[in-house]
This record gives sequence, C-alpha cells and structure tokens, in this order.
Amino acid sequence: MAKKSKRKNIGPDKRSKREFYSSLDSHQRQGGKLLAPFTAKLGTKISWANWRDGAMHDVLWATLIRGNLSQEEALHIFRQVVAAARENKNRDAFKETFITHSVLSVLPAQVFDEMLAPVLRNTRTLDLLRPLLFFRSLPDRHHWARHLSEPDPALHSDPLMRAVASCLDHQSQEATDIRWFKLTYFAVVCDRIRLAMDDKEAASEQMEEWRLYPNYGDQHAVRPSIRAAEMMLRSTNEKSGQPIEVPVSLEASMPPAWHDGFWQECLKATPCILPPIKKPERINCDAYREQFLMMLSGLSEHFIGTLKNTNVDARRDSAFGLVMYAIVLCLGLVQVHQRAEGRIILRSIVEIFITIRFLSHHDNPTLWAQYRNHGNGQAKLAFLKNLRSEDLPNFVSLEELESYASEDIWQEFQDIDLKSWSDRNLRAMAAEAGIKDIYDKYYDWSSGYIHANWASIRDTIFTTCLNPLHRFHRIPFIPRLNMPSALPDGAKLVNGALDVIAQLFPPLKMRIKHPRYGSEGDGEGQGEAEGVGEEEPEQSNDVPADLSEAAEAADTNLS
Repeated sequence: MAKKSKRKNIGPDKRSKREFYSSLDSHQRQGGKLLAPFTAKLGTKISWANWRDGAMHDVLWATLIRGNLSQEEALHIFRQVVAAARENKNRDAFKETFITHSVLSVLPAQVFDEMLAPVLRNTRTLDLLRPLLFFRSLPDRHHWARHLSEPDPALHSDPLMRAVASCLDHQSQEATDIRWFKLTYFAVVCDRIRLAMDDKEAASEQMEEWRLYPNYGDQHAVRPSIRAAEMMLRSTNEKSGQPIEVPVSLEASMPPAWHDGFWQECLKATPCILPPIKKPERINCDAYREQFLMMLSGLSEHFIGTLKNTNVDARRDSAFGLVMYAIVLCLGLVQVHQRAEGRIILRSIVEIFITIRFLSHHDNPTLWAQYRNHGNGQAKLAFLKNLRSEDLPNFVSLEELESYASEDIWQEFQDIDLKSWSDRNLRAMAAEAGIKDIYDKYYDWSSGYIHANWASIRDTIFTTCLNPLHRFHRIPFIPRLNMPSALPDGAKLVNGALDVIAQLFPPLKMRIKHPRYGSEGDGEGQGEAEGVGEEEPEQSNDVPADLSEAAEAADTNLS
C-alpha cells in the first residue's frame, strides 16, 4: 500500500494572481520608498542566486532531457543516475562528484562514464544530448564528444530551444524537477545534507517528500521547499569562493564560470524571433467622436442658458472650462487611443477630473478664484520668461500670453504662485474629494508616459524576443499601436465631470454612451452611459505564439 503524506496533496493551484503578490499595505515605508516585504525583513542579508542566468546552463544536459521528455521519463533517468553513483563499488569516490558541467569537466573519464552510464547507454537520450556539442564553451565538452555525434542544426536546434524555454522560469515544473535532481544527488550520493530541525518528525517528513517526489505531499509546499534548498547549494563558500555544491576536493580545479560564454554563443548562433502583432481591440471611434462633438455643442448651449450676468465668474468659467477641455482632449484621444500618446492624454483628463471634483467638493469662492488666479499667474510667468527670448518656441504666442496674463487684472498687479494652486498635491486633492480610488486606478501608470519612466518606455518601444536562447530579452520594435484603449476610460472620466456640472448648474442630463461593436459583420450598437466607478470588462493580452507562455513567465518572474 502506498505511503500517505501527513500533508494534504491538493490539486492544481486555483488562486487568482492577486493572491500571489504582497499587497501595498504589506510594504514598509522608508522615507520616499516602499520596501518590499522580503527587502524590509532581510535587508542586506539577501544573497542573489539567479537560476536563469547563473545556474540552468550548468545542468544543460539535464535540461535537454527534462525539456524533451515527460516528467515521468525524465525523473526515471535522473533516479537511475543517482542510483548508478550510489551503488557503484567505489561509492566513496562518487561523493566527490556532482552533476553540473563544471564539476563533470574535472572528473576522470572513467568516473564520468560510470556516473552517467544510464544516460550514455540510452540511444534516445544520446540523440537528445547532441546539442551539447553546439557549445565550444562547454567545460566538459571533451567528455561528451567521446559519446555524442555532431549535431545537425536543422534537427537539433528545436529540441535545444524547447528545453531551454521550458526551464528558463525558475518556478516552472521542468526547472523544479531539475533542481530536485540536483538536491537529490547532493543528499544521496554526496551525503552532504543535514536538516537542522528541532522537530525530528517534521525533518523526516521533509526528507520523505523529497524522496518520493512528485507523488507525495502537498506539492504547493514541496516544490517551493525543493527550490529553496537547491538555491542554498549555489550559495558561495566564503573560504574558496566556489558554490557549496562543488566538492571540497575539487574546489581548486574548477574551470572559470562559463555562463556568459553560453549565452553569447546562443546569441551569435540564432536570430531574434519577433512576436506576432496582436490584433487591436475594436473600438467604435466614429461614434465616440460624434458624441464628443455633440457634447461640446450641448455644454456651450448649457453655459449660455444658465448665464445670468457677464461678471468674471471663476466658478462658472472654471467648471465648464475644465469639462470642455477634457472633451477636447478626448477628441484628440480618438486618434491615438491605443498608443502611448493616448496614455499621456488620459493622464491630463485624470487631473482635470480630480481638480473639478476637488473644487466642487469644497465649492468655496476663494478656492475657485485661487484656481483661476494661479492659471493667470502661470501665463504671466511664461510671458516674462519668453519676452526677451531670441529663439521663441514655435508653439508660444507672446500676444496670447500677454492677453491671458492681464485678462482679469493688469499683469503688473498679477502675482505668480510658484507652488501648487491648492497647496496640495493631486493625491491629497483626490483624497479630500473622496475619489482616492480614481487616483490609484488611473494616475500612476498614465503618469509614467508623461515622465518617460522605464516601464512606459518598455511598454511602448520594446517587445519580447521569443527566442528562449536569447533569454526572452527585449528588443526595439515598431511603436505599439495596439495598446488597450484609453478611450473608454477618458469617456468614463468625462461622464464623472459632467455629473459635477449637473450638480453645480442643473439640469444636465446628457452623458457619453459607450458605443460598442456587435459580432463581426453586425451593425454598431450603443452601450449605456457609464460613469466613474463602474467596472470595465477585462481585455485579453494573450500573444498567440508557440512560445508566448514561456516568454510571459520569463518577463513576469525573471526580469
């Protein structure tokens, strides 16, 4: 009867992505930085060990086997290798071996052959391992060359790419299986693992979970324990500077690290693979444009219709002006709603919405005037800075700036406020107005496109090369014209601003309706008006390519 684990072996992980990541609340604030939970707890004690860049290449032979065979077949071969070394008549000598190419390179030919006999006598694995000879930097190439035929690029490039793609992600099932192999060899053959646990029963259970992997225990706990333990094998021995996994007797004879050589050979020998261009999301731009134009006309009529005098009215002018400015920006957004420029425009609309909600929340005459006077002062500031310029920017009109600076009072009496007009940042304004959630949803990511932060540049300019032998690196591509549309978001924020106008200058019933397409070949449909706070359906970002999942995993977990 099969032995039963004391931990429940549950099925595939059904948790959503949000459950895998630490919340913002779990980050520790330190000045202007939010420290990640691990960073806050461990500080300078962290020692980085990168599977993709610094470890996978050194078990390339195991990667080729696991990446091209089923889990059951590959683990059977790995167990045979462990048994061959453990049961060898010269077992003590095999304690001073390991399965990495670096260690294998300094072993005598006889030890190499006896240790890897289960692999070398299997014609199928011998064929799978032929891509090893592609690499001139392979430390133990001289050993493999005695057993392998020269690879055929037409036949053996794909198995190499398939194997590397499956194992690049340090948490993939394939990579975890290889890391279990390393751990098992280190424990069983090298006899160098001791679990320092006070609970002897728990220690025994841990060893059983590793021994009977992957058929014993809760794999959601077993797999992470394997990866954590294997990572410790790659930590550095402070005395020798070599990884702990290297036998002590071989530390002085280890070849130089060859990870750079491996990846350089991969880059030189294979081309970049561009991903297919994702079909853009279908948005009924003409219907949006028509509604925005009608809305401008309607708001103009409503402005005149509710006008009672021609005095300077900061409240009326600012409220209507802010909303109509947002609509004008939306007209531009129609043209670029799936490009980086669309996110820049959306960022401005976000600020408009927060500003008008903040002003209407307080609805204080002094605050409305403060907003208007600050703008007049900014016009004066720009006018004076450019007044004596010999190289005036083309977009600047001194005549217009002079007029705006003196529109309410002569600019010689107009002060210039160099701070924020509200003496608050936008985040504080949103919080006061009760719309902090809008700030959190829209502000940070859209602001990156204005300030040209790296993530926004990455999103706009670069794509992921789908060649796993290039580590799914980033390469410049045509600028993205298929970003998730910012147009529904712009319309949603405009509707929120229209709600403010309806509150300040009732009645106003017109709103933007979200137009939508029917199925292919159907006519256009009109959606209901949607305001701020209602949920949009999620858009798919799937890339229809053979290697897309591996590329996504590489970007998500390893970059």
